[in-house]
Amino acid sequence: MKRGWVIVGVLLGFGLAQYRSNAAAPLPEKPCPQPARYWLELDPARWPVETLRLGGQRYGTEPLRRLLAAPAGQPQAYLRQQLAAAKLSLASGAEPSPIAATVAEADRMLQRLARPEELLALGDALEAYTRFRRYTPGCR
Repeated sequence: MKRGWVIVGVLLGFGLAQYRSNAAAPLPEKPCPQPARYWLELDPARWPVETLRLGGQRYGTEPLRRLLAAPAGQPQAYLRQQLAAAKLSLASGAEPSPIAATVAEADRMLQRLARPEELLALGDALEAYTRFRRYTPGCR
């Protein structure tokens, strides 16, 4: 009699394991964030906004394109590029909750004298959101 219950238990366990392993990843409810390269290559007519404010300074389409295309050799340029990509992604409907505080801090940081390490850390966090989609489950 024990033998029958063992087989049933094994079969049930296998079925549950198979069910769990075949579960699909949750689909994002909002558009996924996109990296700076995406926005640079996308026709600006398809951008969700025509201007962005970065660190208190307003950028139109052409200045934004130049900003996204420029080499980001300096920490402030790197942060500006990553902030532009994040704000364009947010304007297109990407989930704001994982990155909203970082975006606000990056805007503040660009308006004052900041250490290069601070600028780079914020830029890295924004890039993790847009390029690596680290904070947006379901995005690939």
